[in-house]
Amino acid sequence: MKKYSIILICLIGISLQAQWTQEKGKGYYKIGAWWLEADEHYTSTELVDPNATRGLFITNFFGRYGLNDKVTLIGYLPHTRVYQNAQVFSSGREKIPGEQFSSLGDINLGGSITLVSGSPARNCRPGQIALSSVGGAVEAMARALAKEISPRIRINIVSPGTINTPMVTLTGTEREKLYESMTKDNLIPRAGTSEEVAEGLMYVIKNQFVTGTTVDVDGGWLLN
Repeated sequence: MKKYSIILICLIGISLQAQWTQEKGKGYYKIGAWWLEADEHYTSTELVDPNATRGLFITNFFGRYGLNDKVTLIGYLPHTRVYQNAQVFSSGREKIPGEQFSSLGDINLGGSITLVSGSPARNCRPGQIALSSVGGAVEAMARALAKEISPRIRINIVSPGTINTPMVTLTGTEREKLYESMTKDNLIPRAGTSEEVAEGLMYVIKNQFVTGTTVDVDGGWLLN
C-alpha cells in the first residue's frame, strides 16, 4: 500500500468588530469528526461481501479566542485520511492496488467524479417522468461542472438501461417475462448485468482523457 503525506498551512484569521466576536479572554472550541466507509459490496453472484474496500475519515478543530472585545483570533485545522484496500478478483480481472493519502490541512487531490443517471434522461417512456427529470438534471449539471473543475478534476456520467439486479424481487419465469417485456424493443433485447455497468464506470474513472461525457450502457435503449 502506497502512503503519502502532505502538510498544508491551517487557516488562522482575525475578526475585527464582527457581530460574533468573542469577549476578551474567552474562547469557543470545537472538535468534530465524520467518516464514510464502504464496508460491503455485491459480488458477481449477487451476494453481499462484507469486506471494507475504501474509506474517508475527516477530523477538524475549530476555535476562536477573544484577544480583546473587538479582536478575535480564529483557527481552523482539518485532518483528512483517504484509503483504498487492494482488490483481487477471482474472475481474473486486473487487480486494483491499494493506497492511502493523509493530509493536515485542506487538500485538493484532483481526480475523477462519476455520477449515474439512466436511459430515461434522454428517452423517457410513459410513467418515467421523475426518472427522466432527475437523470436529465444530473447530466446537465455534469456538463456544466466539467468546465468549472477542469483540468484537475474530471466528471462523467454512466447511464444504464434496464439492468438485472436484486432490486427486482421476482424469480423464475415471472422475472424472465418482466425483463423480456422491458427490453423487447431494444437493439440488444435483454437486460444488462451489473458487471457490464461496472465496466462503463471503470472506463470513465481510468481514462484520463474523458470528461463531461455520458457513457450509455443500455443495450441500445436510446435508439429503440
